[in-house]
Amino acid sequence: MDATYARPGERAVPTRFLTAEEAADYLGLSVKTVLRAYRGEGPYRARPLPGYKPSRKVLRFTLEDIDRWLRSAVAPRAPEPYAGTGRQRARRVA
Repeated sequence: MDATYARPGERAVPTRFLTAEEAADYLGLSVKTVLRAYRGEGPYRARPLPGYKPSRKVLRFTLEDIDRWLRSAVAPRAPEPYAGTGRQRARRVA
């Protein structure tokens, strides 16, 4: 489905709307995972996938929003090197 989408003050650009199945193919995820990401469930709570719900049973995504969502992902931090418990075993001096 193609449509024209523009924010106030911006030039209208044709936008391609994707179904949940097409978005899942594009992202390499299952449809169930795409829907969970849209609802903000589980690991997607902090960054839900943006989508449009023009009617009760219709859900659409845009490539621009999906790409922006992917770019906004925070790279996971590298784990800190193991520092132990801070306690050292006492050595006997002979």
